[in-house]
Amino acid sequence: MRALLIIPQMLDEAKKFCLSESSFDNLDLYGITDGKAVGTFVEHKFQNILSEKYDVAIGRSAKGIDFPAPEINTDIKVTSIRQPQSSCPFKSAEQKIFGLGYNLLLFVYNKIDNAQTKTARLDFVNCSFIGQNRTADYQITKSLLQLIENKANKEEIIAYLIERNLPADEIFLNQLAEKILEQPPQQGYLTISNALQWRLQYGRIVELNEPVDGIRRIAGNGKCAFHRVPSLERLPFLGRRRGFAGFFNPLKNRSVTDVQHSSDTPKADAFEIHLLCQLPSLFGFDIGPLNNSVMVSAIFA
Repeated sequence: MRALLIIPQMLDEAKKFCLSESSFDNLDLYGITDGKAVGTFVEHKFQNILSEKYDVAIGRSAKGIDFPAPEINTDIKVTSIRQPQSSCPFKSAEQKIFGLGYNLLLFVYNKIDNAQTKTARLDFVNCSFIGQNRTADYQITKSLLQLIENKANKEEIIAYLIERNLPADEIFLNQLAEKILEQPPQQGYLTISNALQWRLQYGRIVELNEPVDGIRRIAGNGKCAFHRVPSLERLPFLGRRRGFAGFFNPLKNRSVTDVQHSSDTPKADAFEIHLLCQLPSLFGFDIGPLNNSVMVSAIFA
C-alpha cells in the first residue's frame, strides 16, 4: 500500500527530480520554445513520479491546483529563468494582500538545446516551496504594513488600495480595509500584476538569500552551472562590430562541442571567455540570469 503524500515527502521528491532532470538529455523538448509546453511537460512528469510512489490526488491544472488535498494544498509553477513568471486564476482582489490561498512549488529552469545530439537539458537553477502565507504581493503588503505601523485609519488604507488600482468596488474596498486593520497581512514575496488572470512574478524568490519563514529553497541557487553553446559562427561578426575583430578572428568556422567549468577544461584546445551575464547579446547566446557573472570555457571540435 502506497503512503499518503505529505509536504516533506513532496519536497524531497522535488529535490531528487531537479537533480535528475538537470543531467538528463531529453529528446522530446529539443527545439521547443513554447514555455507553456515545457511547463506542462515538467508538471506531468513530476506528477507521474509522485503518483507511482504515493497515494496522492492530482487536480486538473486548467480548473484548479495540482495537489488539492488539504494536507498538501499546493500548485506547481514551472517557468524559465529568462522571465520567471506565470499566471494563475483570479478569485478575489483579497489574494493580492492575504495570499493566493494555497502553497506554490516553483521550478525555475534554464533550457539548453544541444544541436549535435538533438536533445535538450533542463538545468533547474531554482526550486522553491512558497507557503500560502507568503504568496501575496511584495510591495502592497510592505506598504500596508508600514501604513499600519504609522497608525493609518480605514480611509487612508482605502485611498492606498485605490491608488494601486486594486480590482474591487467601493463596498469591497471598505470591507477589505477593515480586515487589513483587524488582521494585518504577512509580508508577501511575489509580484502580482492585474490582468484577466493574476500574473505572478518570482524574481524575489529566485534572488532570495536570507531565510524567510514559509519559504524553503529546495534546489538550485539561481545561477546557471554550465552551458552548451552550439556554435560560435556569429562571434567574428559581432567582434568586428564591437571592435574585437582580432580577439575573435581565430574562432572562425569552429564549433563548440561542449561548455564546462574551467576546472574541467583540458589545457589543449581550450579557450576561456570571461563574460558578464548582463551582456548576453554581445556574444549571441544565452548565458543565464542577468545578475550573475560566469566563466564559460569553450572546447572546440
